[in-house]
Amino acid sequence: MPIFKSTLLSIKAYLPTILIYFLVLVVFAAMTSGSDYSDSLYTDTVLDVAVIDRDNSAFSKAIVSYLDRTEHLVPANTTDPKKLNDNVRFSIYDYALVIPKGFKTSHKLEYYSSGNSASGYLMTEKIQSYVKGIVVYLNSGYHMDEAIALTNHQTSEADKTSASILDDTGSHQNSRFTWMFTFNGYALLMMICISISSVMTYLKDKNVNNRINVSCMSFAKRNTGLLLSVLVIGIVLTLATILFTIVKNMGDSAMSKVGYFSLNAFVLMFVGLGMAYFISSITKNESIINLLSNMMILSMSFLCGVFIPMELLDDTIVAISHFLPLYWYVQAVNYISTHAIGDIISKDLLTDLAMQLVFSAIFFAAGLIVSQKKNNMLFDVLIRLLAAIEISIIVNAEGITTASVVMSVCTFFMLELSLLFKRCYITCAALLGPFLFAIVWVLWTNRAHTTVKLLLLLIFGTSTLLSFILYKQLQSSRITIHLVRDEDKELEEMLRNQNIQLLKQHDAEINMATLRERNRIAREIHDNVGHLLSRAILLLGAINTVNTDEHIKPQLSLLAGTLDESMQKMRDSVHDLHDDSIDLEHAFQEMIAKLRQDSSDQFSHIETTLDFNEELPRNIKLALIGILQESLTNVIRHSNGDSIHIILRENPGFCTLSVTDNGSIPDDVKKQIASRSQNGIGLYNICERAKSCGGDARFYTDRGFSVFVRLPYDRQQKTTIYNH
Repeated sequence: MPIFKSTLLSIKAYLPTILIYFLVLVVFAAMTSGSDYSDSLYTDTVLDVAVIDRDNSAFSKAIVSYLDRTEHLVPANTTDPKKLNDNVRFSIYDYALVIPKGFKTSHKLEYYSSGNSASGYLMTEKIQSYVKGIVVYLNSGYHMDEAIALTNHQTSEADKTSASILDDTGSHQNSRFTWMFTFNGYALLMMICISISSVMTYLKDKNVNNRINVSCMSFAKRNTGLLLSVLVIGIVLTLATILFTIVKNMGDSAMSKVGYFSLNAFVLMFVGLGMAYFISSITKNESIINLLSNMMILSMSFLCGVFIPMELLDDTIVAISHFLPLYWYVQAVNYISTHAIGDIISKDLLTDLAMQLVFSAIFFAAGLIVSQKKNNMLFDVLIRLLAAIEISIIVNAEGITTASVVMSVCTFFMLELSLLFKRCYITCAALLGPFLFAIVWVLWTNRAHTTVKLLLLLIFGTSTLLSFILYKQLQSSRITIHLVRDEDKELEEMLRNQNIQLLKQHDAEINMATLRERNRIAREIHDNVGHLLSRAILLLGAINTVNTDEHIKPQLSLLAGTLDESMQKMRDSVHDLHDDSIDLEHAFQEMIAKLRQDSSDQFSHIETTLDFNEELPRNIKLALIGILQESLTNVIRHSNGDSIHIILRENPGFCTLSVTDNGSIPDDVKKQIASRSQNGIGLYNICERAKSCGGDARFYTDRGFSVFVRLPYDRQQKTTIYNH
């Protein structure tokens, strides 16, 4: 399948990004491979402590003695507070304690520890606890020595306390498998999101999409190939992470549970595919894809226990993480790790897996909605988002549980699906469905404040439905306004075009009237004034012949010259008027109309393209008219085709005329035309007319018969350029 192969080939461009996140997984595995998961993890740490005793009292000496027993005392080598702080910061020693003068009565100490050190914080708490113990005994009436002895005894008993890991079930809660598969949630989601999003963005490229659309494959085959290629990429990446985890932790005590861990990873794969589809529907920019993927997955990893154990997170954060898919993946990993093999398949594990699949469906639906309604969906999304928040608040009002989270996610999914319906009444029913579902939930759970919850659900459901109806009415009004505006623009454009056509027609009529008037004036001058001048010239010539008076001969010669000059000027004026009155387009249209009339049965299709300016020189106009007449005469006499195409174009410095028919020509005639030997009178006349204007004529027989003529001219002088 071409789509399947091209999609798999396109993944090569994103291999560096995939390798980067796979290397992150490798580095994490290398860091955790040397970790000790035994009870020594909870052994108390001995610090290097520097003590400066300025009080030198029994109380201060008791503190120094206590630290000497429990920690490793080192010399301070300075009394300067700044240097003490620097020594702690640069790890010359771990902790510094200054007992100021008057401590016996003030009980105030000065501490120096690293700002990000948990051991320093615990050391401060340890010293303060010891001091408070002595102070309590002193306030109770004990002598200093007695108070110190009792406090020492109490702290020595507390120091004997030890911590150990209880694992009665053999569940291997702290196995490296648990750590690796938990971190796999981050690495796998990053690899799938970035690679699949980038591949789908590549397939949405305009050029690639056009090539796919013009292919002979059906819509079903194209999408099947795309789906299979995406699944193959996801499966390969998931298998790669699983196999690496198995190889890296070969011999781990939890190896027998690798099948359940792998099942959880494959379910998470569908979450990654859904997120990738959602991200690719938002943007086509690869930088933004990387940004969104990192923002979404990193935030989920911090909130859902991938980077930080869930036990160390705040209860509020844990409650929020219930609404994120990665939380259920981590829960499934922990559940598999903390239960024996025979007890793993249970309702709790199936719930964790099902919730991941639900989130996957939510992401797929969100991507589909964004793809369909990308330009007009903001208010629709806001309505459903507010409805989902309202239902979630009511359902989780008395505590976040697995059941309440499942209920909230399902209602959100139902509200999301309502965006896909186009009919208004179906969408209204889909919007009310989650609220009815929530009402059934409230009645079924039968918790406190049931009446108030039901009333709030009714109010929220009604307001959501009214908001949707009002929004749809607003959309309908906007569409109507846009249609009216478009119709107004179309009418305005039609009126503008009609006005332009009327102006052109008016100009053409004025031009025709002007040409006719010029022809009439030229004809009147030629017929009347021309004849009178000719008669006067003839009479003057006769008089000059019979005249014998030498005195009037110069005057008669002068008069004859004046008459000849007047006759020439009149002829020039008549010619100028006649030249300007030649309407080339009108002449062409008359010849074409005559052709249509004379050969209506033969030529069913006659196409003309006239693109020129009327300000052509007279001889060019006459040559074009003669050449077209000869070409049409030749077509009528010799062509057996049924269509003619006439093209006249004006270019800077020259104009071209081509006359083409689709008739067939015998091979011997083609050879004669190609060699220019034995051409007929018509073709000869065409060549001569073109040469008379300094141009040339060519004849083509590739597709029917074509006459192509090129005539140069100088528009400014209105004279042609001759090649002598």
